[in-house]
Amino acid sequence: MTLELLNNPYSTCSQKTRMCLYEKGIDFINTTIDFNRNEHISPDYLKLNPNGVVPTLLDDGRPIVDSSVIMEYIDEVFPE
Repeated sequence: MTLELLNNPYSTCSQKTRMCLYEKGIDFINTTIDFNRNEHISPDYLKLNPNGVVPTLLDDGRPIVDSSVIMEYIDEVFPE
């Protein structure tokens, strides 16, 4: 299982999902989405998250959007 979190360091929603992953000790790829370069509204990112917001969690390439849904998913998949 490969997890990648597309996020921005200044986004509160990104911060809480990173905190959840770190607290559970889950390995993940931490990919920064640069707001100054409008990466959150690039065509490639919008394919993953049509809302154009961060974070987006990719689980083996499958996108999960919305920080609350991501955290629920993490708790279900990694209950320990």
